[in-house]
Amino acid sequence: MKLSERQIKTLANVKLNYSLLCNQRTLLPLEKKGLIQWHISQRWILTELGFTRLNEAKESR
Repeated sequence: MKLSERQIKTLANVKLNYSLLCNQRTLLPLEKKGLIQWHISQRWILTELGFTRLNEAKESR
């Protein structure tokens, strides 16, 4: 699965709990790919697959 730079930055923001800075256009495609999910505590969280993809993207830089 190929991620754009914007999607990688959005994943990093979600990891740091800064998802309020992201718009829905960047969050919803990541949810459809299974990288993030809406948590009951009213915030976005990374899934296990999301952590893996974020780490792969950071290593490839």
